[in-house]
Amino acid sequence: MVVDHCDEPTLLANAFGISRPAVSRKLNVLFRENKIVKKHNDPSDQRKVHLVLTAEGKSNLAAMDLAYQEWFSEEFMTDQGIDLSLLQRQTNHVLDRIPGR
Repeated sequence: MVVDHCDEPTLLANAFGISRPAVSRKLNVLFRENKIVKKHNDPSDQRKVHLVLTAEGKSNLAAMDLAYQEWFSEEFMTDQGIDLSLLQRQTNHVLDRIPGR
């Protein structure tokens, strides 16, 4: 939602390569937890939903981003900089598990 204007369920499903029903289920959880707001901005099609992070959602995202940055630094940084070979192996490990790839 924050990057690449993925503010619609279909766009999120396409970006992550998962089904729209799976995205919808997760978005409903985030909505119930007050992490997102669903906005219906198209009067001609009320099925079209735009997603907006709430203040709590933005706070959680910032905390996750910080935690990721700390983890990344611990996991891949050496005295000489980023351990690119480890990063490449881990990336390939993740990519190999993407269905249809």
